[in-house]
Amino acid sequence: MKFVVVTEIYGNRVSARLGYYGERLFFAGRQPASNQMLTVDAPGLIEITAEALTAWLRHRPEAGRLSAWPSRKELLELPEALWRPAALDDLMVIDNYNAFMWWSSHYFTSADFSAFADRWLPKAHEALQQTQAHPAGEDRLEAMWTAERLLNRVFNILARSPERLKAESEKLLQELEAGQAELLRRSPFDGLKWLATIGQLRSDKLRQDLLLELAGWLAEPGVAQAHVQETLAELGRSKPLRQLTMYWTVFWQRLGAAVRLEGNVFGETIDISTATAERVTLSWPVLEARRVGRIIPGRVALVVRNEQGQPIYVAGGRALQFQAGVRGRLRKHGNTLVVSSEGAAGLYQALLEVERLDTLANVDPQQALARVAHLDLPANHPARQAAEAARTDPRQARVLADLLIELAVGLDADVARQLVRSMAGRSRGGGRVRLMTG
Repeated sequence: MKFVVVTEIYGNRVSARLGYYGERLFFAGRQPASNQMLTVDAPGLIEITAEALTAWLRHRPEAGRLSAWPSRKELLELPEALWRPAALDDLMVIDNYNAFMWWSSHYFTSADFSAFADRWLPKAHEALQQTQAHPAGEDRLEAMWTAERLLNRVFNILARSPERLKAESEKLLQELEAGQAELLRRSPFDGLKWLATIGQLRSDKLRQDLLLELAGWLAEPGVAQAHVQETLAELGRSKPLRQLTMYWTVFWQRLGAAVRLEGNVFGETIDISTATAERVTLSWPVLEARRVGRIIPGRVALVVRNEQGQPIYVAGGRALQFQAGVRGRLRKHGNTLVVSSEGAAGLYQALLEVERLDTLANVDPQQALARVAHLDLPANHPARQAAEAARTDPRQARVLADLLIELAVGLDADVARQLVRSMAGRSRGGGRVRLMTG
C-alpha cells in the first residue's frame, strides 16, 4: 500500500497524522522537513491506521521500530527506508488520494504540474481513444471504466494547477512591485498619494500591506480629520480597493480611532419605534449612512432601517426609545425622535416590567427569576447566584433586580428606574401616563 502524509511540528519533533484525526506518526533517524508531503511505501499494509501500521512494523523488524519517550506511551516511528518526498505522480497511485489531492497546489510547483501534464495528458487521450476502439460490449465497457478512473485522477490533479499559478503569479507580482511600495514608504506621508500608488499596484498582498499601513498613518495623533475623511472618500470611490476592504475586520479596527462620525441629519422627524440597539462596527455602510448625532464605533447606537434596508444610526442606546415614548417626542441631536402609539404601548409594558422585577427581587427572588425563564439562563449565571444569595442577604436583592432588568428590558437598571420615576411623575401631573406621540 502507498499513501501520503503531510508533516508538521508537534512538540519538538516532526510528525504527521494518519488521516484527519488519526494517531500521530513520527520518524526514526533522518527527519523530514515540516510542512512537506511524503509518500510512504508499505507493501502488504491492509489499511492506513496506527493499529494496522504498528502491527505491520512489528512483523517486519528490519523495516522499522517502535519506541517510547520517558513517561510517554509507545510511539509509532517510521524508518527512513519507508518514506520519501512525494512526487505529483504519486497521487495517481496512492490509496488515500481523495483526502490529499485537494492539497497538491500547496506542495507542488507550476513546473511540476506542467511536467505532469506532459506525461499524463497523452495517456488520458489514449484511454479515451480506447473506449472507441472496441465494438459495443464488455470490452468497450471495461475500456470506459478504465478511462474513467484514469481521467478522474488526471484532471482532478490538473484542476489544482490554477491555484498554484495564482500563488506563484502573486509572488512574482510582489517581487516586481516591491520597489514601488518601498519608495512610497520612504516618502512623506500623504493619504491621497498613498491611494494613488496603491491603486496602481496589482499585487493583492502588497495592496493589503500598504492599506494597513495607511490606516495606521491616518490613526496617528495630529492627522487632520479633514484629511482622514478626504482619504476615505477617495478610497471608497475606488471599486477594487473598496471591494478589498469591504469585510476586512483588521483594517477597520486599525482605522477606528482615526474616524469621527459626526451627525449628518438635521431638522427631521424620525420614528424610532422599530429601532434596534446595535454595537457599531466601522465599515463602509456606517461611514456612508445617515447619522443622527455623533456615532462612535464600539458603542451602542439605535439603528432604524427603511423598507429598502438602508440604515439611519442614532447616537444613544435603547433608553432613547423609552424617553421618546414617555415624553411623546424627544428633541435630540437637532432632530425630533418619535415613537408610534403601538411602540409606546410596548415601552409602557417594559417599564411596568421594570417595576415588577424591582419589587419581586425584594419580596420573592425566585419568582423574579422566573420572569426571565424564557432566556434559559445557565446554572452558573450571576442572576441565579444572586437569587439564591438574596434568600439570606437583602443586599443581593438589588443586584438581582439590576441583572434582571438589564436582561428583560435591555436597559441599564439605573436608567430604567429613572424612566419609571419620570413616568410616575407624569402620571401624577396629568392624571394618566402619556406614552403616545403627539
